[in-house]
Amino acid sequence: MKKNILTIAGMALMLMTALTFTACNDDDDVKIDQEMLYGYWDLKTAEIGGKQYNVSQYSDEFMRVAYNDKGEYATWEWDEDANNLEMDSYGTYKLKGNKLTMVETWDIDDDVETTTVTINTLNGEQLIISGKSDGKKVKFTFNRVVFEPK
Repeated sequence: MKKNILTIAGMALMLMTALTFTACNDDDDVKIDQEMLYGYWDLKTAEIGGKQYNVSQYSDEFMRVAYNDKGEYATWEWDEDANNLEMDSYGTYKLKGNKLTMVETWDIDDDVETTTVTINTLNGEQLIISGKSDGKKVKFTFNRVVFEPK
């Protein structure tokens, strides 16, 4: 299960295996406020071919992604053996309309890819992306991470 969700989540969010995402032409006219993307996002649900998976922070399916104002992103996965987050990949991104294109410059598996996803929702609390993978509809929901000062 870990490999399936992480592989598909990784694909959808910039990562492991190349995905081909499709969208309506109208989506190109949708404008997304890029500043809303900046920060850290934790994967909460993955819907793959109509089946939904819930993800908890300390499970082997957990993934975190961060975007900055320099057009860079990074991803982390939960490493159960080390009991901490481990960097999985990083690269650059561009946002055009509601299309988010990520180009990996490094991946833990040396599986560098370019991925484009459709942003369905982006607000102060939630990021939802969708597309298709291997002919199946996929949708991933991320919640914004807010770090509390100590």
